[in-house]
Amino acid sequence: MMTDAAPVHIPLMELQHHHCREVTGTGEDGLALYCGHPRSGRTSYCARHRRINLVMVADLAKPQTKLPA
Repeated sequence: MMTDAAPVHIPLMELQHHHCREVTGTGEDGLALYCGHPRSGRTSYCARHRRINLVMVADLAKPQTKLPA
């Protein structure tokens, strides 16, 4: 299930195995904060970030067909 819920913003030292690893900002200390939603499948990302990072990037890598002039 895809969710557009706001990231939880978990600091590195509080991440657990099941948390999404997408960096979503920085804390007051300047260190990275992570999404924190449940990971999707065997990826490091939740369903939303998996789609953004893996599926959309793969689409961009596909050869583009040229339109006739």
